[in-house]
This record gives sequence, C-alpha cells and structure tokens, in this order.
Amino acid sequence: MTPLELQFQNVDFRYRRDREVFLGLDLHFRQGEFTAVIGPNGSGKSTLLRLGCGMLRPDAGHILLGDRDMRMISSRERACRLAVTFQLAGRTLSGKVRDLVMLGRISRRLWWQGFTVQDREAADRAMDKMQILDRAETPYGELSGGEQQRVLLAAALAQEPELLLLDEPTSALDFGHKYELLALLRKLAATGNTGIIMISHDLDLAARFADRIILLHHGRIAADGAPDEVITPENISACYGFPAAVIRGPAGEPIVTGR
Repeated sequence: MTPLELQFQNVDFRYRRDREVFLGLDLHFRQGEFTAVIGPNGSGKSTLLRLGCGMLRPDAGHILLGDRDMRMISSRERACRLAVTFQLAGRTLSGKVRDLVMLGRISRRLWWQGFTVQDREAADRAMDKMQILDRAETPYGELSGGEQQRVLLAAALAQEPELLLLDEPTSALDFGHKYELLALLRKLAATGNTGIIMISHDLDLAARFADRIILLHHGRIAADGAPDEVITPENISACYGFPAAVIRGPAGEPIVTGR
C-alpha cells in the first residue's frame, strides 16, 4: 500500500488582510516519517498544523490528504486518518485513563453505536504503545504530567491514524519525560504505519529523534532536510537572531549552543 501523504500545494493563508502567514507554500509529509517543524515564535508552526488537520482552510492553493482535497473530505473521515493533539489540551480532563483513551474511538462509531470489543482492543494497544496500560483504571488527575501527556497521545493513537500531528507535546515535561516520550514516538514512526508531524521549540531533542526537520521563518521554509542539513550555525543564527554554534552530541546529533 502506498504511504499516505499530506501535501500543501501553493498554499496562501492570512488571518487578516494585513497579516499574511503563508504565500505559495509547497510542502509534503509522509506516513512512516518523523518530521519536526521548528522555528521562532510567529513563524507559522501552529498555523501549519491547523491547516494540515483541516481546522483552517487556505485562501488559495490546495491541501491534499492522499490524492483528495481536504475540503472534500468529511471531518469524520479526516479523524479516521489524521489525529491531532494541541498544547494544554488536557488541562480540564477528568475520569479514568481507559475512558479518556476510548474517546479516540468516537470517530470510528456512528452516534447511536456503542463501543465494541475491537474499540477496547484498539484502546489497549494505544495505551500499551504509550506504556500506560498499567494505569488504565487510574483517575487522570492522579497522573504525573508525563503520564497525562501519554494519555492524550494514546487517545490520538486509538483513532488508528495514519498521520499524527502534535503541537509541542513535550512543552510541559521535564527533560527525562521529554526524552522518554520522543523515544516512544521515534519507535512508533519506525514501524512505518504512522507518520509523526511534531511542532517543537526543543531543537536538540528534535535533532536527536526526528528523521527530517523543517525550519520555518516568517512563513517560509528556511530549510528542509535531515537534522545535519538544517541545524547549522548559519540557519539557526539567521532565523533565531543570535550567534549560534553547533556541536555534536553522543549519538552524533547536532546540538545548538551560543558563540
């Protein structure tokens, strides 16, 4: 089966007449690939994610899911192929972990249908992948921040999406939990069944775990490629506005420092 692609074709988008975000954006994401989208504040990262999941519509151009324009795909069908999590999405959640993860199955049920054995099995698989199956009966409010983030991701995985769009999934976590979560996402993408599109401000961890990095700056693609190709002193200095240097980490990954 051909891997699913999410394609931006000559996309223009503006929030207001005087605030243009993207102009002629061409970009693609592929199932089985772990892509990190980086860039300074205001570069268009979260807007890209909202366009990609259909929450926003372009002013011009096309966004394709597979070979179909996103505007021609129902929200229910999109939810079966794409899953998305946003920052702070779990602040007001309550209930047991299993019940919250089961909510990810709603897109695969008609409104009058109850959950099936297959739904419960999908939720269990998602919790197992996020290493929280042993917390299934625990109230969400009793979990650590890292565990709560895994619950949100498990609910997204329970949808059985082909592409998973994540808005800064590690922003509220300490370094150890960040590392563990990105290692899990790396493993998930490596199966080839799910593509990861992750917005991140953590350049070093993005470089450590992502296959591909896209650097946005003022709504344009400043660089797109493997971490070594994108995380360079020239690119980081130009886009982030400080004198950057790059050293090598234990696995050979680029690490950004100042000069």
